[in-house]
Amino acid sequence: MESVWFMEVYTIKDVAKEAGVSIATVSRVINKADNVNPALRKKVLKVIEKLDYKPNRIAQGLKSNTTNTIGIIISDISNPFFMRIIKEIENIVHQEGYTLILGSTDDSPQKELEYIKLLYEKRIDALVISSTGENEDYLNELQAAGMPIVFIDRRPVKNKFDSVYVDKVTATYQMVKYLLEQNHRSIALTTGPRDIITNYDRYVGYTKACYEFKLEINNDYLKFGHFTVDFGKKSLKELLNLKKRPTAIISGSSLITKGILIQANKDNLEIPKDFSLVSFGNISMNELICPKMTYLEQMIHEIGKNSAEILLNKLLGSKKGKKEIKLEAKIAMGDSVLNLKN
Repeated sequence: MESVWFMEVYTIKDVAKEAGVSIATVSRVINKADNVNPALRKKVLKVIEKLDYKPNRIAQGLKSNTTNTIGIIISDISNPFFMRIIKEIENIVHQEGYTLILGSTDDSPQKELEYIKLLYEKRIDALVISSTGENEDYLNELQAAGMPIVFIDRRPVKNKFDSVYVDKVTATYQMVKYLLEQNHRSIALTTGPRDIITNYDRYVGYTKACYEFKLEINNDYLKFGHFTVDFGKKSLKELLNLKKRPTAIISGSSLITKGILIQANKDNLEIPKDFSLVSFGNISMNELICPKMTYLEQMIHEIGKNSAEILLNKLLGSKKGKKEIKLEAKIAMGDSVLNLKN
């Protein structure tokens, strides 16, 4: 039978015994207290390194009223967009000793509130949230009590919070303008829930472009549902059943785009021959898909990096006011849009 070796875990008592000092002295060294003799500090640190001693963060947290944990609440754990943002955040905060606790709401305000309360009970030090917009008053109370909170992807609706998101009004406006430049006049928008602020912003950008470029708004071309593959399939079927089909579709997320592509393939439709398609966010393996998708950049790195830096600044004692970072995204050109003039 093969031997199985386990790494021995040393306690603060072991460090104190090895260094020949009291547990209190080791504790003062770990917490970087000033009232420790330099020679004694050096001796304790040498033993800590020798034993590879790791302080118990939970026990430390009980004393300092911190847990070195950050809560993250997103709408859909299966959405690669959010998971990649979380990875960006984790890469930064982990370097400062923080770990993440994750909750997924399915855009349910009730489920979101349950997660907020649960994470608060877990004594998280800060919260990152892609909010439904329905629990802002409760979040504002937590913020007033001292908890740093950062909104990602979706801007706050009525209260002031630190936030990092793409300007979806301008982004949608630019997408409509681009399609108009390709001589499309029948442009559909299919996106997520009507009551989520990001979809309101997309609607505002869409109607603003229609108004400025004298394009008649056809309400049949506006589809609100869910950020899912199934809704992508459903919305395409409904749009293609219209008496006057749209010549171009703006998809509100990569998952909706995926559903549209699947349904188009099922119906033997060719993009962009049968209809043009642009997407908020790239789909996975886009370089292997024909035609290559035209999409709006998701700014994942920028959202993750900025939100993590805001959190750490607040956790390390910054008392500055609320910070809003509104990112301007560009359209990445592919082959999924046909110029009707050609």
